[in-house]
Amino acid sequence: MRLEEQSLERHEFVDGAMFALAEGTTRYNRISRKLYAKLLKALNMDCEVFIENVKLRFSDGTFYYLDVMLTCDPSDHTSSHCTAPCFLAEVLSENENNAMVDRGEKLLRYCTLSSLQTYALIAQDEMRLEVYRRMPDNSWRYDVLYGDDELEVLCVGARLRVSALYRGVLETTGS
Repeated sequence: MRLEEQSLERHEFVDGAMFALAEGTTRYNRISRKLYAKLLKALNMDCEVFIENVKLRFSDGTFYYLDVMLTCDPSDHTSSHCTAPCFLAEVLSENENNAMVDRGEKLLRYCTLSSLQTYALIAQDEMRLEVYRRMPDNSWRYDVLYGDDELEVLCVGARLRVSALYRGVLETTGS
């Protein structure tokens, strides 16, 4: 953790190894900011939303950086990392290997968090969200949302239209 705090690059720490994070594109950043801003407006006083530079830490020392993380756990409001988020979102990298890590390794680890209600994977190149939602029986449901569909963020009672996350993003050329 000390090395990460002093590093110019961001790294994730998994199973004793550090992995440098790829740089994001402007499209990636725009989508993350739009989601963050919409969640910020929907917050109640007990919850807090973080973007990009706050780590999600597991009890085994593993940590990841999330694009957007929402927590309503008071212990997460005062530390350099969170341990009990209720909503996590990753904007999928254009690098397919990185996207597979988000859909595989990270998904499996995130689903072990008892506080987590929703994990969203957001495409950069099309109006599409992959959403994993915890059901009342503790199983997980997978849905794909498009355009006029709404992403439901239960822990703050928010409903966000998918198309709103992409407004001005897909029309913009370049990365």
